[in-house]
Amino acid sequence: MRLRNLLLLFNLLLLLNFFPRKSAFSQSLKKDYADALSEDSIRSYLSVLASDSLEGRETGYPGQKKAAAFLASKYSGWGIPVQIQKHSLSIRANTGRNLAIDGKYFIYYNHFYYVGPPKDTFLILNNILITGFGISSNTYNDFQEKNITGKNILVRWKKPEWKEKLKDSSLPESGQELIPYIKSLKEKNPATIFIVVDSIPEIIHRIENDSLLSAELSRSLIPILFLSPNTAENFLPHHKKKLYDAYIKKLEKKGKPKIISKILDCSIKMLSETNTLIGENVLAIVSGKSKKDEYIVISSHYDHLGIRDSMINYGADDNGSGTSAVLEMARLFQKAKNEGHGPERSILFMNVSGEEKGLLGSSFYVKHPVVPLQKTVANLNIDMIGRTDEKHDSLKVTDYIYLIGADRLSKELAQINFNTNSEFTKLELDSAFDNDKDPNRYYQRSDHYNFAKNNIPVIFYFNGTHADYHKPSDTLEKINFPLLRKRAQLVFLTAWELLNRHERIKLNK
Repeated sequence: MRLRNLLLLFNLLLLLNFFPRKSAFSQSLKKDYADALSEDSIRSYLSVLASDSLEGRETGYPGQKKAAAFLASKYSGWGIPVQIQKHSLSIRANTGRNLAIDGKYFIYYNHFYYVGPPKDTFLILNNILITGFGISSNTYNDFQEKNITGKNILVRWKKPEWKEKLKDSSLPESGQELIPYIKSLKEKNPATIFIVVDSIPEIIHRIENDSLLSAELSRSLIPILFLSPNTAENFLPHHKKKLYDAYIKKLEKKGKPKIISKILDCSIKMLSETNTLIGENVLAIVSGKSKKDEYIVISSHYDHLGIRDSMINYGADDNGSGTSAVLEMARLFQKAKNEGHGPERSILFMNVSGEEKGLLGSSFYVKHPVVPLQKTVANLNIDMIGRTDEKHDSLKVTDYIYLIGADRLSKELAQINFNTNSEFTKLELDSAFDNDKDPNRYYQRSDHYNFAKNNIPVIFYFNGTHADYHKPSDTLEKINFPLLRKRAQLVFLTAWELLNRHERIKLNK
């Protein structure tokens, strides 16, 4: 009996010693795989995605098809099962010169979105009335009883800070509530309506997914153009940066309407022809072990703007950088599995198209998921991680990443990411854009949003915009590959923890 007790005690001591060692081994193991993320490999992927032959990867065009085939071939080459999920989209003809303001051209589906008469539209505008929020009520009237029949008007679709004081007027905050707002503007019989919105992809997504709103807009005999805030700035003098933004902020602060009349040279050219295009989502799965029916989704969009004015928009940062990072993570997770260190949960690597057209690829996916949404634990979405923005350049800070949405649905997810960064990558985690009041509205502007709308916790990793954003000059040689790799390591290590922790992360109460 005594010998038996001694043996039990000995075995217990072995177990107590074993678990810390196992934990230390696990920590060392995931760091070893994260360290194996290769700068050279990432560069090789991106050199293809941002090449001339892929022609800017515009959804539905040959370059995007080539990109999809390239991605699928990489996954297959590593032994990862891959499937192509096709989605259709109807696109009004895009000449690349659809909107011009004082000699400057703006891109359809990027800087603006047009709805109006279902026929060819050619307009020349010589002036415009800038009319605040477009509110007309007993207590506040942006139009100041001015007759705007036959005039071109620019309004800001936004809830003013003092909106609660208005008892007989409303500014909508959802797609369907946009209908009465637009009707109220159309009742004044303007010639053209420009509506400034927080995000062009978001408004496209709303219109595409709201049949009543879509029908109302398609019936409109008055041309309606939705503009991004940056595009709206071009309706005011160019020598004063952010003048339109300052105008709106002043209206919000003082609550006193003011009309600005602006002379300009503006042309709108919209062709009635529509093309039904097919985009492809590339989906690859590394299966887990004990919890293989639960999934972590690591996503990026791989489409970009294609060719405009005979120039290729290469999209090296947007979003060749994120897509290359996803590829490299897939290679390493499959390598770990081949070496007997595969994850407990499964991973879905998802590269979507149609993001630049209004988050269409990810929208299609959540309606037709290949794995149940209720079994999807989290989405880590990467959209632009290869450059730095003006803010951090001015501060001489390189090692940073913007995090958006991390704690909105699961504070546990945010804490895991924070702890991972503190222990390993030590990037500056910037949450400046993770704010509902931020005018950029980035939370609604990339593919994670479609997961978040389905109550799936998300983190959006983002480096911010730069001077080459959505321009042909977003090219390979401007990518900071060591920084891209380090940011990818943070996503990889966060995913590793989510995949292998005992309990699934919990939603906020």
